[in-house]
Amino acid sequence: MADGALRGGIALELPRVRARLVTKDGQVIDTTTDVWQVRTSPDGGSLLRFDWQAFGSSAGQAALDERSVKILQLFVAWKLATKKAHTIRNVLGAVRRLQRWYPRFARQIDNAPHALRWAELDEAALDAFLAHGLTTTERGNDFSRLRDLYRWGAFGLELPDFDPRLVVALETRRAPGNVKGAAVRGHHPTDGPLSAEEQALVIDAIKRGAGSDQDRAIVMLHFELGLNPDAAARVWNSGLLMYAADIVEPGGTPRSEVAYHLAIPRVKKRTEKRQTRTRPLSPELGALLRRLQHGAPEGRLLHWLSDEQPVDSIQYAMNRCVRAAGVISPRTNKLLHLRPRRLRYTLATEMAREGASRHRIADVLDHTDLQNVEVYIEASSYIVMQVGDRFDPRFQPVLQRFLGKVVDASDPQPFGGQKRQVILGVAVQLPTLPVNLGSIGACGRDAEAEGICQLAPPLSCYSCDKFAAFRDFDHASIADSLEHAIATRFDGQADQRIPLQLVGTLHAIRQLQQQIADESPRAAAIP
Repeated sequence: MADGALRGGIALELPRVRARLVTKDGQVIDTTTDVWQVRTSPDGGSLLRFDWQAFGSSAGQAALDERSVKILQLFVAWKLATKKAHTIRNVLGAVRRLQRWYPRFARQIDNAPHALRWAELDEAALDAFLAHGLTTTERGNDFSRLRDLYRWGAFGLELPDFDPRLVVALETRRAPGNVKGAAVRGHHPTDGPLSAEEQALVIDAIKRGAGSDQDRAIVMLHFELGLNPDAAARVWNSGLLMYAADIVEPGGTPRSEVAYHLAIPRVKKRTEKRQTRTRPLSPELGALLRRLQHGAPEGRLLHWLSDEQPVDSIQYAMNRCVRAAGVISPRTNKLLHLRPRRLRYTLATEMAREGASRHRIADVLDHTDLQNVEVYIEASSYIVMQVGDRFDPRFQPVLQRFLGKVVDASDPQPFGGQKRQVILGVAVQLPTLPVNLGSIGACGRDAEAEGICQLAPPLSCYSCDKFAAFRDFDHASIADSLEHAIATRFDGQADQRIPLQLVGTLHAIRQLQQQIADESPRAAAIP
């Protein structure tokens, strides 16, 4: 069909797409070919190909006519000036799903099932497509994307293919998107965060050196930092930083210490200039990445990944590592379904469970706001509720919450070679707790070597492996007070998630009481 279209007897020619299209992030696209190529990020993201011939094909779908394809190209060209490439990929995915859905609808209304023009879409067709979408994982997202296209065609270019009155009608439609965080909230066995047992299996596989060095490095990188795989694929050699220092320990013993940091590209920033955030690495991962390093400073650190589809390569590496280690999930009795997104969920959920603030979690995940963090707070509450419901002495070896040790209050060095640090008895993050929190024990964390504590002392200390509880302190009174606070929600003064997050602390204190009782037959029985 020619570029001219008729509505009310008036032909309207389409404008032409520029031969060289410059995207928002500075990439140049050759639009003279049937396949446009663009990367998700200009500094090493995955390569996307927009094959326009596929939209005009009728194989298993309703084919767009030539004019409709050109309108779609114009819309994509406009979008690329303001949005990143992966957003446009989602738009084109919505169009392809519309094409595959349309033949069934067309047969119901006696239309040609294998041909489609934008001018043929009416309110009934789009309403039916929305109803169909709500039964899929995309839910109302595809409808919203098509509504944007229709709005642009009617009011942006004022094309006769689009009816402005229909745009007004479509604006009244509510198109709810997919439920955010469903896998996290429900702790989905294959898509949600890893359980404690699954995490232990992954750590064990890493310690055993399972899989190739390259595959293991990818698993460790995502396990430690919770990275978006697109960010991992774009890390440069110059981003791996090593700091070495000679330290003299107490007593005059010299020691060399090495620390590693990695500059991580920011994924969500739609700017031409590359932005990074520096994150610390474990010595093991830093040394492994340094050993694998190859190429120019601005070359990929993970240089063995596919140049065109590095994110897919990351997923394949995780699959190989799981198979090589034979990691079987205790929840599914199958090979562990390991994905970069699951490790990201796991890190955030564990941070929430340990008491990290919303701002801290958002910072680690590189979110610009807090709206996507709430799901991890809710998930951590779910964890402690499940523990509370199922807590039983039979499961204490598995659900071990007290990870520290018991010492005498008079011990001058509860942690050998380290100065005694008594924990202060102030819980500023909680409403008034009518109990003595002073001198519950000592801390064994070396702030200079390990950084500032990320927990919320003193109560969170009970579930920390750096805690030395004083044997003669009245820990039972704290446990009793916490039990009452959890049951009454601090007499209605606290958000319900705060007492839920303290269930794990309560269990840790009860386990500490039991340990002290087991050490001394004369100790009072635990209530």
